[in-house]
Amino acid sequence: WTACMSLFEIATLEGWVAVMWNAVDSTSADHSPIVNNKPWAAVYFIVFIMFGAFLIMNLFIGVLLDTYAKQQTAPDSILTPEQRQWAAMQTAILKIGLSKSQHRDAEDIVKEYAAIRQKIFQLVTWRYFEGAVIVMIIL
Repeated sequence: WTACMSLFEIATLEGWVAVMWNAVDSTSADHSPIVNNKPWAAVYFIVFIMFGAFLIMNLFIGVLLDTYAKQQTAPDSILTPEQRQWAAMQTAILKIGLSKSQHRDAEDIVKEYAAIRQKIFQLVTWRYFEGAVIVMIIL
């Protein structure tokens, strides 16, 4: 587990220098470290960073951008068949339009909601509203 976490730390380029110097100074098990005992160990870290961090990261970003570009050309390709059917139905409804009586009913509903929204807006922009909320929280 510790080895995997060390490789992850190196791949993310966060604190990898300390891990590298610990590896360079390492000796056998149960022996104290010796400064620059294995200088060739630094080569492993540089190669791992070059391939592990940069190459794999660039491949990941390349696939991500390629997928994004494909989605831009065919935006409904990620929709399920049910979602495509719903979108087609909505498009058909918008093309047909509403009759005049349905349109009047819709206007009344919008006016009713507009009045409610206006009252709520007046309430939350009232200068004492914030203080009232704080008092309610304290209680």
